[in-house]
Amino acid sequence: MEIVTLKEILGTVHNSIMTINRILNKEEMLTDKSQKEATSLLKGEVPANWETQWEGPENPSEWIRVVIKKANALLGWLSRIQSKQLLSSPV
Repeated sequence: MEIVTLKEILGTVHNSIMTINRILNKEEMLTDKSQKEATSLLKGEVPANWETQWEGPENPSEWIRVVIKKANALLGWLSRIQSKQLLSSPV
């Protein structure tokens, strides 16, 4: 369940950043949604649609770092579960 949620969160972040990139490269038109996301990021704020998926630090860079750290921890746990080594080290 947590892995699915993290995949959705990372997908949202990826889509936002890629959309902004395509707009900057004049490959896509600006929308209200993408403008709000870009404006939030330029202000150093986490976009509202990211925050509705997971509440974290207020700084976007730190927010992404914490999400990635959480994802890596979960993937590590999953790997240890699959290899039947979960309890061989501190959780």
